[in-house]
Amino acid sequence: MKSALFTRMLSIIFGLLLAACGGGEKGQTADSTATDTATEASNEEAPEETPKEEVYTVKGQVVRLPETGKNDLTVDHEEIPDFMEAMRMSLTLADSTEAKDLVVGDKISFEMVKGESGFLMRKIEKLPADTELKLPAMPEKK
Repeated sequence: MKSALFTRMLSIIFGLLLAACGGGEKGQTADSTATDTATEASNEEAPEETPKEEVYTVKGQVVRLPETGKNDLTVDHEEIPDFMEAMRMSLTLADSTEAKDLVVGDKISFEMVKGESGFLMRKIEKLPADTELKLPAMPEKK
């Protein structure tokens, strides 16, 4: 019985060693097998990656500046064709320093980035005060 168990264990170990050495093919070591496999994999076409973010260039007007300790800017923005109608949104700033020279009423152009975790605002540029915008009619605050 001990002999049968010993023989079975040797068979298992031998099988594992044989598999680890690339099946015992002549002239090939485990390292060369790994290199060949890596070369074959690199020769295959990589699947096309889908973008994880969508970027829209938007024009709007500053409605509310970020509160102390917060990183969002509220704007009324124009329609984004085939994506979103004109509306008021509070957007997270990718870089809070971009809003430091803005005041309520400034007309701006910016990139709205739709990512996996929501919307970000970046690359903010002031527009001339006489820039005409097609903004939503928003009720006045009382």
